[in-house]
Amino acid sequence: MTLNPHFPNYIKASEQELLESLVIEYIQVHGQEIYYLPTRRQNFNSIYHDDDLKYYDKAYPIEMYIRSVSGFGGDQVFASKFDIEIRDQVVMSIARRRFELEIGSKENIPAPREDDLIYFPMNGKLFMIMFSDNKPFFHQMGTLQMFDITCEVFEYSSERFSTGISTIDAFERRNTQDVLEYAMVDRDGNYIM
Repeated sequence: MTLNPHFPNYIKASEQELLESLVIEYIQVHGQEIYYLPTRRQNFNSIYHDDDLKYYDKAYPIEMYIRSVSGFGGDQVFASKFDIEIRDQVVMSIARRRFELEIGSKENIPAPREDDLIYFPMNGKLFMIMFSDNKPFFHQMGTLQMFDITCEVFEYSSERFSTGISTIDAFERRNTQDVLEYAMVDRDGNYIM
């Protein structure tokens, strides 16, 4: 049995747009509103491929669908001989067209990036994008309708937050290890060492 030649699904733009609209509607009905925080870099080190002065100054609200609804996946709590690490993972899906409209066109990024953050208001946690599956092998109807992103709970390491959303910006104040935050100052505002 061969495929029906009267329904060429992989070349019909109207069918692809219909499926994409249905995916967007499904995510808007069954998803959660989150905030996407793109990473800003100040002192990028090309050897270590890292930046010790990352900051986040924008938070874009957008809807995402949580694919791992049974709870966190990943290694859960991982105990090594040095310490205990929490490696909870969550997989989320975001509609490609909505991402391009709400975030990609404003930030000039084509897809979600690793090291960007996701703020989940339902539990008040920040998640770091560890993997963004923006080039899967198989596409429904010949196009990509959504991005799947794998996130882990964010571990704070002196990043700066100035998004204008108080619950996100308070994350820095709660977790700071900057000694100057607790230093005494004189009348002129100079730190007393």
